Amino acid sequence: MSQSIDIDKKLSALGDQVEKALASLNRVERNQRRTIFRIAERILLPTVLGFLTFAVGYATVNILEKQVELGRQIERRQAIEARIAREIKFLELFWTAYTSESSLRQKKGMILLDFVPMDVVSRLASALAENPNLDPARRNEVVKIGAAAVDRNLSLEDKLGPVVDQG
Repeated sequence: MSQSIDIDKKLSALGDQVEKALASLNRVERNQRRTIFRIAERILLPTVLGFLTFAVGYATVNILEKQVELGRQIERRQAIEARIAREIKFLELFWTAYTSESSLRQKKGMILLDFVPMDVVSRLASALAENPNLDPARRNEVVKIGAAAVDRNLSLEDKLGPVVDQG
């Protein structure tokens, strides 16, 4: 019987040792998990946040550049539209003066052509010169204007300077 008590004591002692070893392993595993979390907390998390900050900053810069370019395009388009509207108004005023009965108004209308690009004046002069109802004196005047337009090649920007910086 003494042997069975010794075996029970040894088994009990062995069981205690196994439990201590398992507890020790659990502590080691918990420490390893804590270590992994510490590494993630101290190294990986700031790295990921830094990368996200960089990505957001880069995207913001790209968006701002695109907005600036869009603003420039809108500005250029508005300048072109304003120039075209101005040229149309000068041509309307010219046509009103040119088709009037007063020779003084007709001469003043011719002055308006100085404010329209000469390529437009040249085409207008060619179209007017082809009008069969135009009297010969006016036709000669229109042909002279067209020739002068080709020779001078002036535009409103040449007289007043650039309307909008193209850069």
